[in-house]
Formats: sequence, structure tokens, C-alpha cells
Amino acid sequence: MPQDILPKRTAKLSIHPGYQNIQHLFRSPTSPRTVTELLALPDHPIIALHLTMFADVTCIGFSIPHCFADMLGVGIILDAWCAVLAGNAPPPLYEEDNILASFGAVYPETEEGVRRLREKKLSSMQVPSAEEGNVGYDAIQEEERMLFVPCKVIEKYRAEGFHEFRARGLADAWIGEHDVLTAMLMKLNLSQYPSTANDTPHVMAFTANLRGRIPLLPESPPVYLHNAVTIMTVRPIPICELKGMSIGQIALRIRETIISQRTPDELEHTMCIMKETARLGRSPRFFDSTQRGFMVSSWVSKEWMSDRQSRMAWRVGVSS
Repeated sequence: MPQDILPKRTAKLSIHPGYQNIQHLFRSPTSPRTVTELLALPDHPIIALHLTMFADVTCIGFSIPHCFADMLGVGIILDAWCAVLAGNAPPPLYEEDNILASFGAVYPETEEGVRRLREKKLSSMQVPSAEEGNVGYDAIQEEERMLFVPCKVIEKYRAEGFHEFRARGLADAWIGEHDVLTAMLMKLNLSQYPSTANDTPHVMAFTANLRGRIPLLPESPPVYLHNAVTIMTVRPIPICELKGMSIGQIALRIRETIISQRTPDELEHTMCIMKETARLGRSPRFFDSTQRGFMVSSWVSKEWMSDRQSRMAWRVGVSS
């Protein structure tokens, strides 16, 4: 039975086999998995639906190429679909598809200009050189796991963080669920470095949503369907220092990074880097060859489910 291979809720944090083991339940085996495969099938629909009938529920798998929309864009499509089914009008979209084309500083052409850009930016994200290319990413053997974290575990560490801040005289310090869960994943990632004397710089990076953060994309309708994500990076911290930090301390460092890097000016400079890497056909680099990096994509703010205990969906990628 399909239910027998699905991951089960647990009272504590638990690790399960990756999505590859169950994706046949949620997408057709003939559905293309890459843009190359999609282009080779000119008659294949851009949006694909796959229904799986369980004993007590029907699951609708939804697939769309990432180049058309990010996860919040997928949420907009699903919200519009539900609105139509309910007899309501879907939210209006921007008439201009490439609305972000004008957002982002012009990437400098000189080494001096690049140096000044890096000095001005708080993020450590960079454009890799032609020699570096995408080697740092393409050469990685990817392993995938699903991690289930009950909300009460998140709330426990969040409460401990606030207690710690008050004890240190940081009464105004605040951290969210995203910060705590990212910090937890960071601590799990550090377990691969057993030595406490390891002074290798470590960089935490995570995706961030531009909607509601820049004047071009306010939070109110019309809604922006396509990709509107950027990357924020915590400044390099030695592994030995990170291993000595509590989850609350790491979460606070993440929150401070978000606050400092979500200004329109900082986001414009980050978009400058991302556009240049896209133009060159490379992946952004957020850590050097002498460093280690950890990347997280979170869509926890998109609350599609009313059940609080099961609404956290995460995709995690680790680069080391």
C-alpha cells in the first residue's frame, strides 16, 4: 500500500529516506524533470497534475518548471485555482512579466569596481571566475533525506533562545521559527566536523523572498507569479566558534543577517550578483575554496495547511 512507504510523524526529530523514494506517488514517471527534458517534449504541458488516491485522502501532485515560478509563485497558482473553484475571481497578476529586469545595480566591468561592490555589500555572495565555473557545485554527489521536526521542538529551542537572550541582557532580541530551524540544521551539519579546534570559516546561506521587500513588488495585489528570490549569507564564522554557539545564538546571528540584508539597497546589490551569474551561466558562489558552506531554502511562511504541526516544508541542500 502507498501509505506503508510514506514517512510517519514522530514525537521527536526524525530522518527519513529522500523524496526520490516516494516521488512516483506525486508525479507521473513521464513528467520531465529538467528543462532539457521539457524542451525535448514540445507537446508536454507546462503545468502537470498527478492524482494519487489514498484510503482517506486524495493527493494532487503539482509540477511546473522552476524557471516559471518559485514556491511562492506555485502558492499563487494554487490560491488562484482554489478561488476559481470556490466561484471567486483569482488575484490580478502584473502585466509585465519581466518586472525585475530593471532591479539590480549594473555589475562593474573593472576589478576595482568589483572590489568596491564587495566592500559595499554585506552578503558574501560572489560571481565565480571562468576558471571556477560551477565545479564547486556540479562535482558534489548529492544525498537527499527528509527531516521531520515537530513544531513543539522548534518552540522549545525558541523559548530557550529567548531565555538566554534575557540572561545576557538582550531583552529586545527576537528570533522566528525559520531562524531556529535553520540553526538546528546548522548544528546537525556541524556534526561532520568532530574537531573543536577546526578554524575553517563556515558560511550559512539561505533564500529570501523579494515580495513585499522592494518597491517594485509590494505585498498587496497584483501578485508576482515568477521567481522573486535572492540569497542572504551570514558572514564566515570559524567552525570551532560555531560548535560552541547555542541554537539560540546561531538563530540570532541569522535574524541579524536578515534584518541587515533585506533593505532595498542591499537587495539591489545582491540582485546585481545574481543577474551576472545568470548571464554567465554560472551558479552564485557564497563561500571560497578554503571555506565551507551550508545552504537552506525555506518556505515556512507560506502556510498552505491549517494544521500547524504539519505545515513546515523544507528543502535543504548542503555544499561542503
